[in-house]
Amino acid sequence: RSKKMDHEPFYAETPPDAPEEVVVLMDHLMTPPHPSEYGFAPLLLSDDEGDEGTSSVVSDKSSPSASPSSPPPPPPPPPVPSLFIKVKDEASTVSALGIDMSSLGTLASTYKDYWMSTRHLSSFFLSDPEALHAVLCSTACLLLMCPDTHSAWSDRKTAVTFVMETGTDEAAVKALRGELFLLNLICTRSSKHASLWSHRLWSWSRLLRLLGRSAAPLRPELDAMAKVTNMFPKNYYAWTYRQLVVSGCPLDVASAEVRYALNHLRSSPSDHCAVAYLDHALGAAHGAEGPWAAAEELEALGDKYPDHPTVYRALRSVALRCLRGAGDVSRAVRMLERWREEVKALVEGRDRASVQGESKLACYCWVCANAARGAVPGASTVHKMLVWIRDEALRELRRRQAVNDLWRKLVF
Repeated sequence: RSKKMDHEPFYAETPPDAPEEVVVLMDHLMTPPHPSEYGFAPLLLSDDEGDEGTSSVVSDKSSPSASPSSPPPPPPPPPVPSLFIKVKDEASTVSALGIDMSSLGTLASTYKDYWMSTRHLSSFFLSDPEALHAVLCSTACLLLMCPDTHSAWSDRKTAVTFVMETGTDEAAVKALRGELFLLNLICTRSSKHASLWSHRLWSWSRLLRLLGRSAAPLRPELDAMAKVTNMFPKNYYAWTYRQLVVSGCPLDVASAEVRYALNHLRSSPSDHCAVAYLDHALGAAHGAEGPWAAAEELEALGDKYPDHPTVYRALRSVALRCLRGAGDVSRAVRMLERWREEVKALVEGRDRASVQGESKLACYCWVCANAARGAVPGASTVHKMLVWIRDEALRELRRRQAVNDLWRKLVF
């Protein structure tokens, strides 16, 4: 039942006096399979409609009454149902909605006019049941075309608040799930609008308040954010929202988020937003195993992607967390021994002109310099190794004359 409710459609019914463009679009959104993503495509006509439209245009061009010098008359506008198409992948449950890109301007103008005609209906929610549905439908259609319309999000929030205040808890939950469904759909096309994420955080916080953290659909929400970050890398809004969603979650969820951030960095090593999220997840997963395992994986990523300084930014943050924490001293010694051998190899001349070597030297020098500032209780060997790596790495960086550009870029 929970999985079924995760895909609830909008809490709305299409008003009878709505324009045909609104009726057709809402029919595609409301009828199963509900689309999980949408996009713009060239004119999407069926075979019969396409043949009829082509034959009529050709007959106009070849008409004897038409003047050779006059331009051909414009083709008749396509029927409204042909401007939308819904495609379902038989191999999965993904359903996509396609919208004709040549008609986007006309559709946006129609939806905006309809939305403007329904804005005054917020005062008649109690007396006219259809007023609520009209506002929800008009804002849904407009926001699919223009997701940065702040007033439309405000009208939608007013309508949902009315449902929460006057309806049952079940109706409120259904309305809020409908908001998340609409937001998931919009995020597949436009995901970098502040008003969109503000409305999503508002909807999620209300749903969390109604259901409680144990019953809230946390996994579908995280899956939706994963889809957005895969489609639009370096999305600050999506990563920040994910951080707010998992705040206060149990330790096992935080540990899973550490693994998710590391897996994302393997495919997108230059995503600095994932690096910031990894640091937050490690702070929430305050176990002894997490930072050390993450540091080892980041070292391997640094060897695999030597031209991505973002990986070394992540490594210096995680490694400093390991060395400053009250973790296993033997692990710290083993990690610093690896670093010392790599620094020795770079100082002795091997890989002297490599950018990978300079990035490593700058990262190791920064970590050891900051870790050596405070005394490490009962670990004098660790402190001596930190000082040695710091001095040798800095000396080698100066010898390569890389302090002025790379050192300031990676360290400061």
